[in-house]
Amino acid sequence: MSLPQVFITYTNKDGSGKRFAIELQRILSRNGYDTCIFDHLKQEHLGAELWYLLTGEIMKRQVLVVLCTRDINRSRGARFEINHALEGDKLIVPLRFEDAPVPDPIVIYLRDHFNETNYESVFTSVAKRLAKSYEEHSQQSEIFREKPSPEPKIVTTPDGGDQHLDSIIKRYHRDSVVEHVSVVENYNASLHSGLTFRSIGVRLATPRDVFGDPSHYLIVDRLGTYVAWGERNYLMDLWRRHVQTQSFPLTRFTFQGFREILNELSSGMNPKVLFAPIDMFPGFMSMLINAPWGTRPVKWGDGESLFVWEDGKELRIRWSNKYAPLDCFVLIDPLATRWYVKPDAKTGDRLTAIFVEDEKDPKTKVDFLATTVVSARLVNPDRLKLFKFE
Repeated sequence: MSLPQVFITYTNKDGSGKRFAIELQRILSRNGYDTCIFDHLKQEHLGAELWYLLTGEIMKRQVLVVLCTRDINRSRGARFEINHALEGDKLIVPLRFEDAPVPDPIVIYLRDHFNETNYESVFTSVAKRLAKSYEEHSQQSEIFREKPSPEPKIVTTPDGGDQHLDSIIKRYHRDSVVEHVSVVENYNASLHSGLTFRSIGVRLATPRDVFGDPSHYLIVDRLGTYVAWGERNYLMDLWRRHVQTQSFPLTRFTFQGFREILNELSSGMNPKVLFAPIDMFPGFMSMLINAPWGTRPVKWGDGESLFVWEDGKELRIRWSNKYAPLDCFVLIDPLATRWYVKPDAKTGDRLTAIFVEDEKDPKTKVDFLATTVVSARLVNPDRLKLFKFE
C-alpha cells in the first residue's frame, strides 16, 4: 500500500502549534510519509506569493492533518488551507489539543484528541492507520464522485404546465424535513467556497397531451416528495458515517422506559424531531395503549404525530417508509447539522422545477425535472443520537 503525501496545518499564534507540528512531522517521517509544514516566515518565502505557493503544496498532497490548538480559528492561513483541502476532496484529519476549538467545516472528521503527556502515542497511532484511512477515503470518494452530465435542454412550459410545477414545489415544502433537522444557510461564495455540492433530483417522462388534466397532478406533485425523501436519505447517510448507534434491550421499549431513554439521550441538547423506523410502529402503538391512565404522550394531526414531554414540549415524529428506509430511531437537535443550498437563480427557491426535453422521445414527450443542489455538514455530533432496541 503506497503512502499518501501529507500537509500539516497549524497556527503558532498560541505558541504551541508549531512545536506540535514539528513533532508530528518527525513521527510521520519516521513512518515513511512525505510531509510538508509550510512556514510563512521562512527566508525563501519572504516576498513570494504565499497563497499561490500554499495552493500548489496542498493540491499535490492527498491528506491534510490539522493541529487544532487554541487559536486555530484565528488563523487566516489555516482557514485557507482547510478550504482548499475541502475543495480538492482531500482526506482531512483534525487532531484536537485538549479542549481547543475545531473549525466548523471539519468538526465532523474529528476522531483524535491529544495533550502534553500523550501526544507522541496519539501521533504514532495516527501514523499507523493513516494509509488505510486514505484508502477508505479514496474508495468512498469514487463512489460519490458524480460525472459531469450535459445540462438538460429547457423547453417552453406547455399550457397548463405552471400549475403542475407549482404542485411539485408545494409538495416538496410540505414533506421536506430540512427546516426541522438543520440550520439552513443559502450558499455564499465568500463564506462557503470550500463546500462541495451534490444534486438531488428526479425526472418524470410525460406525454405532451396530459397537460391541463387535473388527474395528472397527483402523479406530478409526488416529485416534490421524492426530492424531499432524497434529502432525508442524504442526511441519514451523513449521520450514520459519523455517529454510532446505541442499543437498548427490548425490555425498555415500554412507555416509561422509552420516556426515560429520551430524557437520558436529550441531556445537553434541545431535540425537535425523532425519526422512527416504521417496523416499530405496532410496538409503539402498544406502548401508548399501555401508558398510565390520564397521560396523553402523543398528539396526532395533519398527517404527523407529536410526542409530548413531561414539561409540555413537543417532539415531532417522522416515520420511515420504503422510500426513506430506517432501522433505528434518530433524535435530532437542528443545531447538529448545517444545511447549505444553492437557490434557484430565477425563483430563489431551494427546489428547481422545470420542463426539459425528453431525451428518448422529444417529439411526443417532455420531462418534468425537479432538483435541488445541496451540501450538509454535521457540525456538532453531540446533538444527534441514533438508538435502537434489540
